[in-house]
Amino acid sequence: MSTYKQIAGTTVKAYTTNPSDPQEGEMWYNQTTLKLRGVIALAAWSSGSPTINTRSAHSVSGTQTANLIAGGATPPSSTNIALGEEYNGSGWSTGGSLNTARRGGAGAGTQTAGLSFGGYTTTGVDNSEEYDGTSWTEGNNLNTARSGLAGSGTQTAGLAAGSPNATEEYDGTSWTSGNNTTDALSERNMFGVQTSSVIAGGTPPVGTEAEEYDGTTWTAITSFSTARQRLGAAGVSSSDGIIYGGFTAPGPATNTTEKWDGSSWTSNPTMGTGSGEVGYGPSGTSSAALSAAGATAPGSRISNTEEFNFTANTITAGAWGTGGAMNTARTLMGSFGSSTAAVAVAGIKNPYVTYSNDTEKYDGTSWTNSGNYPQSVYAVGSAGTQTAGLAFVGYLPGSSTDTTCEFDGSTWTAVPGNFPVSGGVSAGFGTQTAAIANLPGAATTVAYDGSTWTAFGTPGNMNTTRLNGYGQSGTSTAGLMVAGTTAPGPVNTAATEEWNGSTWSSSNNYHTAITNTQSMGTQTANVCAGGDTMPGETAQAVTGSYDGTSWVTAPSLGTAVKRHGGATDGPSATATIYSGNIPGITTTQEFTAETTSVNTVDITTAE
Repeated sequence: MSTYKQIAGTTVKAYTTNPSDPQEGEMWYNQTTLKLRGVIALAAWSSGSPTINTRSAHSVSGTQTANLIAGGATPPSSTNIALGEEYNGSGWSTGGSLNTARRGGAGAGTQTAGLSFGGYTTTGVDNSEEYDGTSWTEGNNLNTARSGLAGSGTQTAGLAAGSPNATEEYDGTSWTSGNNTTDALSERNMFGVQTSSVIAGGTPPVGTEAEEYDGTTWTAITSFSTARQRLGAAGVSSSDGIIYGGFTAPGPATNTTEKWDGSSWTSNPTMGTGSGEVGYGPSGTSSAALSAAGATAPGSRISNTEEFNFTANTITAGAWGTGGAMNTARTLMGSFGSSTAAVAVAGIKNPYVTYSNDTEKYDGTSWTNSGNYPQSVYAVGSAGTQTAGLAFVGYLPGSSTDTTCEFDGSTWTAVPGNFPVSGGVSAGFGTQTAAIANLPGAATTVAYDGSTWTAFGTPGNMNTTRLNGYGQSGTSTAGLMVAGTTAPGPVNTAATEEWNGSTWSSSNNYHTAITNTQSMGTQTANVCAGGDTMPGETAQAVTGSYDGTSWVTAPSLGTAVKRHGGATDGPSATATIYSGNIPGITTTQEFTAETTSVNTVDITTAE
């Protein structure tokens, strides 16, 4: 029998605790627990940030950390869409739209060199389009118009197969017919490359058939366990891939995952949510796959994202959890500080007609009442920290105010520097001695220096005039404004602008047009959470993360909120939001970022 030293080239080391950075395959003896321990790779699905658009039956291309989806069907009434989205491993951002809106098309290639072909408009189509990382360009069409086909390969060496049995190869310019698949089935999926692929599943009937392609001929291979159609697939060759999800017959979507190693199928951990129509085309590899959007049952579309990993690390997805409840439910309050030293001031209490002068402070665990604000008011602007805060203007019963007040951590004091106009703001950013705000319903920007408010004039005007509901955060020389409502209408906007201390410049739009939202953090590490959409003003659970250039989706809130307060220490990893809605709620929600830890296990022996 071989020893560990003969296998690994070293003896088993002993530690009083586990080593700080163990590697896969490493073994050691823990002298404290008196156990032999080691690091092994495990397979698991974990949640990711949702897609921007709820959709299913879309084309998919790329990897787990650089993914591309396009087209598909979205509610209501299974409307075909052309919209594209890109995934960076953390969240989704808007990508280029297909030239022809359709569902049931297949994809191949990468995020910057993608391919989408086939699909259904009112009938099966032969459209083929190429993606350059920004936009889609029409190419030469398929020889056979069809939808529900499978795709694999690259933009210059693509493969289309199925629906029912036609095979075509793409050379970067034209499609050429190849040998048919053995089974004449539709709604299949495929992984691999043009000369080495596996196609699996399909209908009718829904079965367990799978075939392997060697660049010329299809050959039947071992059947998998769970019969399914409209399934997901990932893998780089005909000897290394996985299939997951899909619809059984009859019934809802399955969550089963099976891995192919070139000779047999083995069961792998199940998905968190059973999903079908998660995209036609391979999405990553057998050890790092992605499932985006889809449907839990035919017609029941979702925006879920899940990541599959076979790794020596345990991945715990980022998520919003519940923090300490506020003492007073309210909405349209002022809020400032950090996630572990936050302040909520004023607002409207339950019932909705009752104005508030309550102040509460949060320490990351619980809320405590502090000194009352000088006025019972709502829609106040705010800035600063828990021990040096600022609040200004707002609406009084039957009127409005231009008052500015400073907070020292326990007491509010009205100061002479009144705001240039009266009315509501519910935004603002910066510090107690260097704050920035915008006049209600105007594009004008004003600054506070600790004693006086001063308007910047035309050079400091916003590019998009917002009436209200916008999120603001950052410093007096590096600020951010996102979303809100604009006139006429009013209508929601997704516009984002950056402040450099003297002027506003437009940046990439937020992924959702929304109002009554909360922006938190810095200009280069920001999170926006909650809000509502018109008509109906329904509270939303949508969130986004900004890196100084672009917004991507982030994990959804546990409770949809609007007109709420919020604070953060900077990046979205430490965000906290609180109260909000109509009537107000006392809920506090805290974000915990994704974490990764090593899979350390106890090792036992067996004869």
